[in-house]
Amino acid sequence: MLRLLRRSNRTGPSEAYLKGLSDWSIRKKLLVFLIPPVIVILGATGLVLNVFSNRYIDMALGRSSLTLTLAQAHEIETMLEGCREDIVALAHRPMTRERLRNFMEASAAARGELYAEAAFVGEGADNQYVFLKSGDTVEEVPADVVQKGKNGPFVVSRKAIGLQRGQVSLSDLTAVYYPPTGFGVQPRQHDLSLLRLTTPVIDGEGRLNGYLVLSVDARQLRNVLSLYNSPRSPLL
Repeated sequence: MLRLLRRSNRTGPSEAYLKGLSDWSIRKKLLVFLIPPVIVILGATGLVLNVFSNRYIDMALGRSSLTLTLAQAHEIETMLEGCREDIVALAHRPMTRERLRNFMEASAAARGELYAEAAFVGEGADNQYVFLKSGDTVEEVPADVVQKGKNGPFVVSRKAIGLQRGQVSLSDLTAVYYPPTGFGVQPRQHDLSLLRLTTPVIDGEGRLNGYLVLSVDARQLRNVLSLYNSPRSPLL
């Protein structure tokens, strides 16, 4: 009988645990049961957000960079394609000093500072001439000045030799220097960075009369890159 009474007065482990919890303060209960799960949930959420945000941010930055690069490349390609069409159209008829000067003046009015230099390289010294865009004017450069300069247009590139009618070669970026001279209004010194387009001038009978050289000012291509990286970018 005493043994049964002792058993009835005993409490099990779960009852003792619950009784102990009932004696805890609210602060202690929060510290034990609420804060650890919240920390685990926040940590897991932060990890997931970090992984996905890095992934999509990298993807967005990659797409933005690719879009910018493709837009710049397309704009430069369009510009150079227009230059190719200009030189092919100009070489369609026999070349003269007057035609080349008129073209440079007309292109300056229509395209601004795009073309810095134009030259025709024919047979004989009398059939070779260079026009240079200088400020608001177009000036013919004397042959002796061209010879004294650096990387003059009278030396036709190897890539241009053997081209057929309508074919155009594009040079690498070329540093060109014209020494101080008295041609034009006042003595000038010209340091230029150019991309030269060269095409043969062929008459109606298929004979080669010479080579036409049209030089693009590299600063105009640089301006395209600057434009697309500015607040005035067409992409905006």
